[in-house]
Amino acid sequence: FYATENTHQFLKKKKIESILLHKMYSGKNPNLEDILKQNLFDLIIDIPYSKQTAGSEKDEEVIREWAVKNDIPLFTDFRTTENLVKKLEKRMVVQKKGR
Repeated sequence: FYATENTHQFLKKKKIESILLHKMYSGKNPNLEDILKQNLFDLIIDIPYSKQTAGSEKDEEVIREWAVKNDIPLFTDFRTTENLVKKLEKRMVVQKKGR
């Protein structure tokens, strides 16, 4: 998994490994756009901030455009994403048990 800061921390708490990516507007590397350009994603989760900044709005626009252009599923709803993560978590437990 690749994840920006908040998602990276969330996944870490769930004991799911991820590679930290910086937001595009941060100016730091590696950032999300670097990885988008490599077309490595099978799924993108992008939960909007409750208080948007110009930078975060631009990032979300780029993410949405990239997902549509490359036919990549995009999750933008917190509850739907939370359910997905729970299902993935259960699947990981089953795989660890050797089923």
